[in-house]
Amino acid sequence: MTEKTTTNINPKQKLVLEDRKSLSLNGVEDVESFSDKEVILNTKLGKLTIKGEMLKISKLNVDVGEFCIGGYIISLVYSKSTQSGKGSFMERIFK
Repeated sequence: MTEKTTTNINPKQKLVLEDRKSLSLNGVEDVESFSDKEVILNTKLGKLTIKGEMLKISKLNVDVGEFCIGGYIISLVYSKSTQSGKGSFMERIFK
């Protein structure tokens, strides 16, 4: 089984945080989960976890990758994406 390499080696992403109250970014591929305290996004640069209080998504357009959120933002953490593009979670476990 061969693994596909990414043709876009250096994807660009713009992230704008204003006064820890408003966050906008592009390059969003999927929203994995969300609540008023935590939002987990799959982006072109990996998984992004946003933690805060009273978080509310104000704009989401995954077709063009745009995302905006309001509330009190405590942390932004990037980690390696778990999304492999090779099927659902259950399909990946039982391969």
